[in-house]
Amino acid sequence: MELNPNFVFQKLGEKTDLENLIELILPNSEIENCSNLEKLKSLEIVDLNFIGSESIGIFHFTLTSENTIKITIKTTPEKCYIYREHKETPNCTVSCSPETLLSIIEGTLDISTAVMFGQVIADDLNEAMLFAKSFKFDREKYQEFKKQNEKSNENNNENQKNEKNNETNDETNDEDLFSDLNPNLKSALLFVPKSFIGSETIGIFHFTLTSENTIKITIKTTPEKCYIFREHKETPNCTVSCSPETLLSIIEGTLDISTAVMFGQVIADDLNEAMLFAKSFKFDREKYQEFKKQNEKTNETNNKSNEKNEGNEKNEEKKTTNDETNDEDLFSDLDPNLKSALLFVPKSFIGSESIGIFHFTLTSENTIKITIKTTPEKCYIFREHKETPNCTVSCSSETLLSIIEGTLDISTAVMFGQVIADDLNEAMLFAKSFKFDREKYQEFKKQNEKSNENNEKNNNDETNDETNDEDLFSDLDPNLKSALLFVPKSFIGSESIGIFHFTLTSENTIKITIKTTPEKCYIYREHKETPNCTVSCSPETLLSIIEGTLDISTAVMFGQVIADDLNEAMLFAKSFKFDREKYQEFKKQNLTKQNENNTEKNKGKKIVHESQTTKKNQKKKKKKTYLKTKPHLGKTDKQSVSKELEFAKNQVKKKKKKKKKKKKKKHNRKKD
Repeated sequence: MELNPNFVFQKLGEKTDLENLIELILPNSEIENCSNLEKLKSLEIVDLNFIGSESIGIFHFTLTSENTIKITIKTTPEKCYIYREHKETPNCTVSCSPETLLSIIEGTLDISTAVMFGQVIADDLNEAMLFAKSFKFDREKYQEFKKQNEKSNENNNENQKNEKNNETNDETNDEDLFSDLNPNLKSALLFVPKSFIGSETIGIFHFTLTSENTIKITIKTTPEKCYIFREHKETPNCTVSCSPETLLSIIEGTLDISTAVMFGQVIADDLNEAMLFAKSFKFDREKYQEFKKQNEKTNETNNKSNEKNEGNEKNEEKKTTNDETNDEDLFSDLDPNLKSALLFVPKSFIGSESIGIFHFTLTSENTIKITIKTTPEKCYIFREHKETPNCTVSCSSETLLSIIEGTLDISTAVMFGQVIADDLNEAMLFAKSFKFDREKYQEFKKQNEKSNENNEKNNNDETNDETNDEDLFSDLDPNLKSALLFVPKSFIGSESIGIFHFTLTSENTIKITIKTTPEKCYIYREHKETPNCTVSCSPETLLSIIEGTLDISTAVMFGQVIADDLNEAMLFAKSFKFDREKYQEFKKQNLTKQNENNTEKNKGKKIVHESQTTKKNQKKKKKKTYLKTKPHLGKTDKQSVSKELEFAKNQVKKKKKKKKKKKKKKHNRKKD
């Protein structure tokens, strides 16, 4: 005979963490043979966490809280048993709070440390240590068990809710049934119960609406009410097949069922039942139109309320994200290792029983104040001290770094005075809420470094990609070039991101993309991304628009500009303010810059040319001076002398090359 362990611990009231804890120790329970369950006093356990005991031990636990709870744990070499009361003479009596026992079984608190700090009081420490050796409390297994238990409870609750919903929603005419249908057909089906006038008997009618997607509907009529189901339910009195349009016209009151049957628009397997169905309803055209208008109004009001709610939810989310954020910008001024460690804190969060606020003061050259807020689901980090704390902690940034890295335990840090906390219990609860793993931290650190490198590359790419450089338009007409460079200067802002493809038709077609954002405007030389609007015009018209001598609306009116979407073209026009005077000033400045650049380039060319000519002249002078020293030589002799000079130069070059080869050989021998 099997029994849920919750029955044994029902005296504790509602199911608490202690019961979940006991279920962890007793996942499989067996009950001794007894006739009366009320007299049941013991429960036999096959313990997953029990690893064996050298001898039989009986341990009395007294959990001190509002109501004292007495538990006996009996260990044998093979099994472990739990009783709800104190039984037999104990080897050791232990007194502690339910929370400490919970943390011990969770695997977040060691029995030896609990005894050291006075959280557990045992009359025999040796027996207590033997008890500790008989169990292996693993934190991960406990979390898995807890999740499975929660899922089973949720599934049970969902099943109960579904049963209730099935009972209540079995006969419903809700709008959600027809949310995926055509709005006209949806309103027509919702109108069916309104036009019901009564039926002599209970009738079930299956309708199959044949279209692109076959729609199955069941209409159930009783002497008092009419119900609609989205699928075929129960055995029908009559099955009907027709198109959605014919059913819509019947419900609207523009088509009679008898005529629809006569002309084959409606096919029914039982005409008598179909006629009884027709008698149960009175489809009136005027009433349907009134119902349709009311339904549309209600939908509009619902949509407006939903939009308002969505807006409020978004604003709340923005507030929460801005207020409770783990952004890298918070720690941009800190040491990179400490920054990555603080960003890793939310990743290592495993859950908290309650909301806790912990103030950390990191003592170094500059004192750093950090607040870590833990909730049952999330963990948040603030850069300053916020709200009244549960615990204030002071330590060095190196100790906090080593704790987060997983190389130092908080309990040992507290023991050796590396961490000073004003409330040790809260500090231990903080430690339970996190699992700092060294390997995971190293992986996170590497990923963070890679992401930072990629972000830097992307930023560089964006700056290179989204440019308004003069080199883009160097091959264009100077007037058109200056006009295109003036476009970002005349940008005044856009409500949304827009991409506009311009095709300038002339001898050579020129493709330009102008991208507008709420803050900036970018120009590309080719067509990029899918456009909001494509525009084709001549370069002269675009030049006159940018100069401010032609309005876009007039250009569109007279066919000088052709756009596939006029609304988007008007939005583009609103994003710019092309002023004639400003353009002329910009043009003058641009020309002066170009002239300055050209003069600098010309100067550079002259300097290079002069340097080359001076070198040639120097060589000629050397030859002339050498030949002047020997005036007795003729022309042929002079030619032979110049050849000798060249030969001597080549010999010098060859000697230098040989010396270099010898040095390389010596260097290679030394390496070997």
